[in-house]
Amino acid sequence: MSGESVGGGELTRRFYPRSCPRPPSPRPLPEGGGEGCVYDPPAVITRRHAILAFVAVFFGAQLALVTASYFRGDRLGGYQMFAETTFFNARLYRVTHDGRRVLARGGQWTILSPTGTQKSYRWGAFVDDFRLDRLEDRTRAKIGIDVTLKFFQAALDHVARRIPEDRETLRLEMVVEYDTASGKHREVTLKSLDRVEARAP
Repeated sequence: MSGESVGGGELTRRFYPRSCPRPPSPRPLPEGGGEGCVYDPPAVITRRHAILAFVAVFFGAQLALVTASYFRGDRLGGYQMFAETTFFNARLYRVTHDGRRVLARGGQWTILSPTGTQKSYRWGAFVDDFRLDRLEDRTRAKIGIDVTLKFFQAALDHVARRIPEDRETLRLEMVVEYDTASGKHREVTLKSLDRVEARAP
């Protein structure tokens, strides 16, 4: 901390040590110069503490986000120096109660409801995140193929639980073909849980 005084027609600067006993209230510099103690007013101290608290909370939250990403399935917030580049193509199939395997082209299918009316379902109406709604199209995996496959599996079970009027579909299956950056081509078939609503005629 420094103080300034005018003496002899020129401006001189004096520096004062901060390692002084804390007084009951802020006090000015001693008259006539010399070394003394200068104390910040309470408002300055409060502002400094607020800035330090903000910095600590901000960087603490960033560190917690990065650390937590390694324990979650999506790895959001995690650090990856070289992100994985994998392209996939997914096709949705319905396996009916009589054993047929029917392609749900574009993720859409129509069934006859218990009331005798036709009802249409659309995959994209249930799933619209992490590019999982982009069926039958070459798509880059958002956060790696492992995470994409894990989310596809969860999405299959999610949709299978939310089509109660579909008495024809025993389960849903997703065929995922993907190409890695190293040139490897693979195919995986994911299956939803079997639906108890499916009944043989």
